[in-house]
Amino acid sequence: SWTRPPSIPETIPTPPAEPVKPGPEHSHVMSKFVFYDEIKKQHFIEYIEPLVSHLRFPLSNCMKPFPGTDEFDIYTTLFRGWLLPPPSIRETERVLYFDVGAKGWDQGFEEGGPSLKYFTSVWGRYEIPFDSLYVFDQETTNEEFYGTVPLPFQSRTHFKQCPLSASPLNDSKEHPFIPKFINDNSDDNDYVMLTLDMENPDMEMANIQYILTDPNSHIDELTWEHHVKGNYLLEEFWRGNVADKSLRESYDLFLKLRHRGIRAHSWV
Repeated sequence: SWTRPPSIPETIPTPPAEPVKPGPEHSHVMSKFVFYDEIKKQHFIEYIEPLVSHLRFPLSNCMKPFPGTDEFDIYTTLFRGWLLPPPSIRETERVLYFDVGAKGWDQGFEEGGPSLKYFTSVWGRYEIPFDSLYVFDQETTNEEFYGTVPLPFQSRTHFKQCPLSASPLNDSKEHPFIPKFINDNSDDNDYVMLTLDMENPDMEMANIQYILTDPNSHIDELTWEHHVKGNYLLEEFWRGNVADKSLRESYDLFLKLRHRGIRAHSWV
């Protein structure tokens, strides 16, 4: 495994966080989307982290945590900073965030990681503040969930404790099918982001397959932890709750999502 060279100090002063916006000089290490603006009659480029290695930061689970940190420290060992937000978003009517699987605002690694805290902080750093956040989980109660939400986000965060449907045919108010719920509560003028981390491989795939074939999907950004047996460095953390799929099949799905114009990220 990789070890930190002795020339790198164990503690490094942390400067204020600033957005990282790659340009053409980074094209040799970044993937990119090339869009065409039909109004301005010109192309523009958005960069995104490449699909590499085990669909994580290349050194994830290959380096030891910093001294004094937890063994599963998600910022040093697994490094979520690998995910690259869009440099900006178009002028939209609303900025909407949907999260399936979050059990609280800032829960730790064992609970799936603090997706809500992370994305509101990092996307906010890129001047992409969310107007509304919709969160779903089957186990967490309303009281438990809202007890973790910071006051500035209380009024714009909507939580529902419920089992979810795996098909639009079974969609209902009490058991929503998430892609349909998103379409019903957004439109083409909105910037829409979805985080999918359900710990249920079959349910996750039902959502992804629908998104891939839905011509009316409003999703612009998708973060998804694909739990597959073939992910050789991460399967051990999923405790057998994985699909019998290869890492190559994960690559294919993320690439198909990106070909649809969706900024798809492998989430941890």
